[in-house]
Parts: sequence; C-alpha cells; structure tokens
Amino acid sequence: MALISPVVLMAGAAAGCFSTWWYLRRQSPRKEIKADSGMPSPAFISLDTALAIHDHANSMLFRFLLGELTGALSRHGCALTRDLAQSTELAPDVKNDLAKTLLMQREKFLAPNQSAQAAEETVEYLISTGYAEGWINALLKGCGSQGWYTGPCSTGAGETARHEQEPASHLYPLKQIIIRVQGTTGTLTRDLIRGLERISEDIQITPFPDRGQCETRDGTYGYTGTASPHSTVSYRIVWQHCTSGAGFFPDGYGTDLPAFFEGERGQLSGITGRHMTLIIQGTRHTLSAPMLDCLCQAIRRISAGEFEGAEYGNDFGYAFICERHV
Repeated sequence: MALISPVVLMAGAAAGCFSTWWYLRRQSPRKEIKADSGMPSPAFISLDTALAIHDHANSMLFRFLLGELTGALSRHGCALTRDLAQSTELAPDVKNDLAKTLLMQREKFLAPNQSAQAAEETVEYLISTGYAEGWINALLKGCGSQGWYTGPCSTGAGETARHEQEPASHLYPLKQIIIRVQGTTGTLTRDLIRGLERISEDIQITPFPDRGQCETRDGTYGYTGTASPHSTVSYRIVWQHCTSGAGFFPDGYGTDLPAFFEGERGQLSGITGRHMTLIIQGTRHTLSAPMLDCLCQAIRRISAGEFEGAEYGNDFGYAFICERHV
C-alpha cells in the first residue's frame, strides 16, 4: 500500500479546518458592533482626563480644608504669612490640634451622614497610626510651596480655652452669610429647597473671605423637574464681616426672628414670587463647618413645613423666612 505524502496530509487537514470554520460561520450570523457599545474611547480613559478629574474632585476638598486651616490657626493666635523670614515651626501640641481638627472636618466633608462617634473613632485611629502627623506636615509643606507660611503665634497651647473666656469685643469681626433664593409664584417649596441644597455645596467649599473683605455670588438653577418648565430658581450668597455693633442677633440667646427681617420683608413685599432668606452668623473663631450645619438645620425645618424660624446664642446661629407674594 502506497504511503500518503505528508504534503497531501497537511493539505487535507487545512481543507478540513477551513470547511469547519466556514460551516460554523454560516450557522452563526455575524452581529453588528454598535458604536455606543464596548470599551470607552481611548480619549476618555487618557491620562489627561484622569488628571483633570482628579484635580477637580480634590480641589473642592482642599479649598474647604484651607478655609478650616485659617480658622484653626487663629484659635491658637497664629496666622499665615507671605514673608518667608517670618515663618515659624508650629509647636507640637498646636500641630496636633490642627491635624485632629482638619481630619475631623475632612471626615464630615467626605461622609456627612456618618455619626460623630464614627468620625471621632476614625480620626483617633489616624492619630494612633501616625498618619495624622505625616498628613498635617504634608499639608503645611504644600502651603509653603505656594508661598504661604505659618507665622509666629501670639500664644501657645490653650488659646482655644482663652477665647471661650474673652470679652465679646475680641470675637469681632463677626462672620456673616446672607442667602436669598427666589422663584416664581408657581415654584414649589421643594424646588427652592433643592436650590438651597446646591448652595450648601458652595458654602462647603468656599473659604470665608479675609477680614474686611466681602464676597458675593449670584446664580440661577434651571428647571428641576417639579415646577413649571418656565420656572427657574435664582440665588445670591453674600459673605461679609461685621466689625462693630450687635450683629444679626443682638438679643443674645433666643428663637425669635431678629430685627434684620423687618427690613427684609419690607423689600420683598413689592416683589412677586416665592422668596427664602437665611442669615447665618459666627464669631471670628467659628469654622465653616458649624456655619454649614446652621444651613442644614434651616433646610430641615423648611422641608418640614416651617415658614420662619431662628436659633442663636452668643453671636452664633441662624434665622430664616419663607415668603410668597402674588
């Protein structure tokens, strides 16, 4: 019996594979690849996109923390300076307090719904592992790289306790925030509240202006899906200082509307639409987190159906009114 040539065997095997592939291809119709399926385009997952998103997300957090840093430094009689010759190494107890304060504020920023106990346990763990010390050192060095240095402190540790006992004149300038939100007569309360919730994000990431300076921010939120399609919610936020006088809350402790709203209601009476006005005040030592909490408390009360309210004491607190004029 004649042997079959290896070339013939290879040719037969190749033909068999080809016929099998062709049969399977005929039995399974090809599926078209849609343009909107599959992996994202290389441009979307590029390094440039990743860095831009990273910078955007982290800039919100660190703008907030820088505002908290200035307040925490002032409690110890310290301040930032642009003069490198005046830069001073902070005392260990001051630096430890800064780390604890800022890490606590970071927890509230990143996870606002966690309990105070959970946040404190997290911060205590970061302190025990040495993370807090390295983190605050990195933060202060980062400030130095941008030309901001910690200057000499007028006092050492215990400055916080001294502030609690100092006369009211040393609490100036008072920090004040005025929020005005306006919609049409057809705008629902829930739409105005949604506007307030977005405003809270602005307050959360905006450091309070330096002493003597004022900042104003205006904006408009479009149709939110519940009111008239032609309805918009506009807002104005004012950050300002009160250098003298009784401020918003001259009565000390209380829950009555302050006199500020007498003039406010007089101005609103001639403007058609829905209006909300909120005022928040703290001393020069008040950090932004407690002031933001005042806004959150007001939002909860408005959501529950209250049209006016106030809660304040020792130059710190909030008050609000909700008006409708046709």
